[in-house]
Amino acid sequence: MVGGPRLWFNGGGHANRSIYPTLRYAPINLVAVCNRHGGDDLEDTARNFGAERAYTDYNEMFEKEDLDAAFVVTAFKSHPQIATHATMAGLHVFVEKPPGYSLSAAKVMVRVSQETGKYLMIAFKKRFVSAYLKAKEIIQTPEFVKPAYILVRYISDVDIDMREGGGECSERFFKAAHIIGIVKEIYFSCLT
Repeated sequence: MVGGPRLWFNGGGHANRSIYPTLRYAPINLVAVCNRHGGDDLEDTARNFGAERAYTDYNEMFEKEDLDAAFVVTAFKSHPQIATHATMAGLHVFVEKPPGYSLSAAKVMVRVSQETGKYLMIAFKKRFVSAYLKAKEIIQTPEFVKPAYILVRYISDVDIDMREGGGECSERFFKAAHIIGIVKEIYFSCLT
């Protein structure tokens, strides 16, 4: 798209199935993709999703490209470092969840965002899915009885390599973050 924000995307894996394909509907220019592993996968990602260039080093990309925003969808252990560098380079940043490996790392991301005046968004995007928003609307009506029990099943075909992500989180906890966030946002909203 001519004239839209100039974006770079750092990551691969599940992003190739779930995030990159949605970008075709956004009014953006996908200028570059970055993946530290490089190789055919990186070139395929650039070609399949219309990126102008591909990099294996995001710092090199910052030096060479005129960019507005960044998507960081990598192993979560690298989220704070990459997102902070992108924000300090003057970019607005979207980061996949979890934002990092610790609360202190996430707080650094927030502090740098505030200091630079650049937006930082953590990908709690499921909270904005129309079905969940409708459920929240129904639950908040006076006719809806406050729940006494909630049973949630979560089905996912996303494989998460926790060796890449880092030690403190287990795969179950990582997937549970989706469930906990949605339940807290939607179902507990009726208790307030």
